[in-house]
Amino acid sequence: MINHARTLLLNIAGSERHGVSFPGEEFVPRDYKVLTLPTALRNVRTILFGNEPDRVMMNYRLRQFMALLHSTELSEFVLDLDPRVTYLANRSSLFAASTFAPVVTEVVSAGSSLVFHGVNTIGGSVLQHAWSVEILASTIRVRRQTPPLDDVLQAYTTTDGLSSAISLTGSQLGFRVQNPTVGQKWKISAVLRPEIELGEIAVALSKVGEPTLLVLFGTERTEPVATFRELWLRGVGLPYKLGSVLAALTYRTNLIRGTIQEVPEVPELALQDPGPDGQSGLLLEEDTDGISFLLLEEGDYLMLEEVAP
Repeated sequence: MINHARTLLLNIAGSERHGVSFPGEEFVPRDYKVLTLPTALRNVRTILFGNEPDRVMMNYRLRQFMALLHSTELSEFVLDLDPRVTYLANRSSLFAASTFAPVVTEVVSAGSSLVFHGVNTIGGSVLQHAWSVEILASTIRVRRQTPPLDDVLQAYTTTDGLSSAISLTGSQLGFRVQNPTVGQKWKISAVLRPEIELGEIAVALSKVGEPTLLVLFGTERTEPVATFRELWLRGVGLPYKLGSVLAALTYRTNLIRGTIQEVPEVPELALQDPGPDGQSGLLLEEDTDGISFLLLEEGDYLMLEEVAP
């Protein structure tokens, strides 16, 4: 399975995948089905990804987790499952500043504009947020359009053509309105960064308790899980401490999936002729809606693109 380890850690149906323009999105086989995991493994996943994370959070963490795994000898265990991966391509858009800048769409124009302030981080596990904003006579209406939904009227004053600060509810972002005019409306969307760092995740994992660790690492001394357990117990450095948990979770999930843990033969994939836009590559998959996924060589990396046939 292409992106085998990442797909298992994601554990979201392939039918729910997004286009490659979605933040941090990578190839997920369309026939992948969600696996039901035991409570202990679900608890580990909650520490890794947060409680009910959205797709952006999953992609954000997986970009960090896969980079961490491939920075150590644990990468051989990742590639043992299947050496075909696309996520090692040098694509840094998920971490680019522009990804986390608010996006403003003017719905009704009345000559006003927005000036943002605040911090674009959040302590929760939902990173994608949206609001609608409308200027009324003495208040500004801010409707949060992503959970938790709310509808708040915030009073404002104006000094030298600039309004007082207005908060975007459920975030640490806010804005002021330049030349506030009644009737002006906007839609605002933002992708926020998670506040919790990888080191904090590792600390939280160290407190899960022996019953959870027994399910994760097992009691048997079979490889490679025995190696993962030894790395966890030694606790030498974040890449190995956190990486051992990620590797063990991947292999436990793989066992549940019932696959044979051997390096599969990489099939010969037909070279796709260049299309009208000159794109060519190895055809991985073609959806019923006519979207083809091509694996394109880019230097030493493999890069996934979603193109029309």
